[in-house]
Amino acid sequence: MSAKSPTSAVDSLRDNAGRTVSEQTTIYLIAGTAAVLSVGAWLYWIVVPTWCSYARWWERLVAVLLSVYVLAALVLAGAGLGAVMLLYADRI
Repeated sequence: MSAKSPTSAVDSLRDNAGRTVSEQTTIYLIAGTAAVLSVGAWLYWIVVPTWCSYARWWERLVAVLLSVYVLAALVLAGAGLGAVMLLYADRI
């Protein structure tokens, strides 16, 4: 197997430079990234401390299920802020 030379790799990137990404694809990419980061933050800052606070498995499970309400509250707060921004976008 022959390895590509650095110049051929650069040339292949230049060949793709003419392609554009649609606006809808950009929106999906941003929304997906925000969702993954939000769930990761919820896991790291809420679920992990909740799981480590209890010793019995059923207590841990119930605590994690109750923390889903915290996730729902955070999602609703974000949706509310987004709605306010959309309503007052012309004034901001």
